[in-house]
Amino acid sequence: MSEPTLSETAQEAPLPLALVTGGNGFLGRHLCAELMKLGWRVRSLHRRHTPALEAMGVEQVLGDVCDLPTFERAAEGISHLYHLAGRVSREAEGSGSLYSLHIQGTRNALSVVERLKITHMLYMSTSGVVGVSDEPTLATEESPIAWSLIRAWPYYESKAFAEVEVWRAVERGAPIVVARPSLLVGPGDPTGAAHNDALRVISGDVRAALPGGLNLVDVRDVARFLPTLIKQGERGVGYVLGGENLTVRAFMNQVATIAGVKPPSFDLPKGLFKRAEGPIKWLSQRQPLGGLSPQTLEMGARFWYLNSARAHALGFENRGAGESLLDALRDLQSKGIF
Repeated sequence: MSEPTLSETAQEAPLPLALVTGGNGFLGRHLCAELMKLGWRVRSLHRRHTPALEAMGVEQVLGDVCDLPTFERAAEGISHLYHLAGRVSREAEGSGSLYSLHIQGTRNALSVVERLKITHMLYMSTSGVVGVSDEPTLATEESPIAWSLIRAWPYYESKAFAEVEVWRAVERGAPIVVARPSLLVGPGDPTGAAHNDALRVISGDVRAALPGGLNLVDVRDVARFLPTLIKQGERGVGYVLGGENLTVRAFMNQVATIAGVKPPSFDLPKGLFKRAEGPIKWLSQRQPLGGLSPQTLEMGARFWYLNSARAHALGFENRGAGESLLDALRDLQSKGIF
């Protein structure tokens, strides 16, 4: 009996297996597709069966990342873990679930990595833990966590607390890299929730441009870079993944131009916002003035600018905000979301 050839042996070897928590989300779906293009078998841990992932050929494990036995079962046989599971919210109501999901879910991910000796883990944080300021400064990997600002915003504070857990695990020797993308935009948003700011401009709900600035990054660019980052990223570094820095006014103008609507005509002066922040937040909650939450007003008056040079040195590339917004809005329109 002849020995198997090298090509036959290679064909019999199983493809490597990666677990993506939250693979059914906006970024998760793009990442699953990227990994499969690179020749990975992909498994996703999330709560509800997702036909889009089934169509891709992604194995689905239904469950909660806060349940450790389920997490361990989903991680059996994997070599790479991308911990993306989370929920973005600006609201203070129900914030307890955010802390549980982000902190306990991350603790479980770390436990699984250490107990099963998984060789690579990527933790998905957010640039907002460091990249927010009262002034238009550029945040980098060396910027400190902005505790004084984010303590009022449960999403960002809970993600920062989760990062603390990650850094402790890194100090113990855990093989983890951290990604901190900015505001994700682009096609493939399953519900439209990731583009709520743009949709508010299109609907006319927003009555004035707030005096801050933001950073947009294309979800496709982030997804394409993550498999590189998990291999080449340095432990102990929170890589900021940003695209274009824009004032809130510039963002609104771009959205309005693409959608063919009029942007808000009024700019809220920064000095006025500082002097009358309380009354402005109260007025903006009234539906005739936009129905904006106090948290949205607070965030829109700050700057979320980034310098992603360190990620660029590893090969990260980002397209312009105009292209991303155009593709995003065309996709949302095709789905009947606006």
